[in-house]
Amino acid sequence: MPTELEELVEFLHHGNTQIRQIACEHLVGYSSSNAAIFKKHQLGPITDLKLLVRDYAPIAKNALTILINLSSSQDEEVVKTLADDDAFLTTLLKKLLDLFVSGGSPSPSTSTSSTSKASDTDRDTDPDAHFDYLSYLLANLSAAHASIRTFLVTRQAYDGVVPLSKLVVFTTHPSLIRRRGVASTLKNVNIVPYLLLPLAGNEEYSAEETEGMLVELQLLPADKQREADEGRGQGGVAAERCVSDYQDVA
Repeated sequence: MPTELEELVEFLHHGNTQIRQIACEHLVGYSSSNAAIFKKHQLGPITDLKLLVRDYAPIAKNALTILINLSSSQDEEVVKTLADDDAFLTTLLKKLLDLFVSGGSPSPSTSTSSTSKASDTDRDTDPDAHFDYLSYLLANLSAAHASIRTFLVTRQAYDGVVPLSKLVVFTTHPSLIRRRGVASTLKNVNIVPYLLLPLAGNEEYSAEETEGMLVELQLLPADKQREADEGRGQGGVAAERCVSDYQDVA
């Protein structure tokens, strides 16, 4: 006969929202000490929890807490099923990105205008809270998973915006932590070479100098011309800022 805990786990996929919420609330306390109950039925409860991350906020919060506790146990089977699920990672990244961009506001801006995005950096929804270290989390995710890098440079159906465009404004944020994390993310998605190429010419450099450059900027053809000052405009200024941030991180 199944134990009470095993029966409780079965309610994670119940059709009644209130029952799912109660089940999640009670299971949080067991996720650190009784990880085995979540591995029954070929990790069926883990699959349920990954879906519950997209449920109503109280349920999603507890489901995510359970998954954090389970993944912290270093159980290879659990960690692998989480790390290999691109759809699940994309859901998490979207939530993190929205939280990071909005400064904690439950209603992040979806505007594509630079003025609107810049205003997102100065929200005072909670003067005692900041989310600067999320930038390092985004950087680590973008370094470890190709699917995350693809997500960052692909226009999303839910708001019609390329996620990476929401991060660019933070290259000039007052927080050094946030600036460095964003610069690392830009580096991981390999956008920096495309920003630097217009600034590069056909000058010859020593072997030592060449080794310190990005691969894409090494040994450029003899006919490569640096973009004229009048042609670079604001794009050149943005590129130079990115170079500065990149140098801070590198």
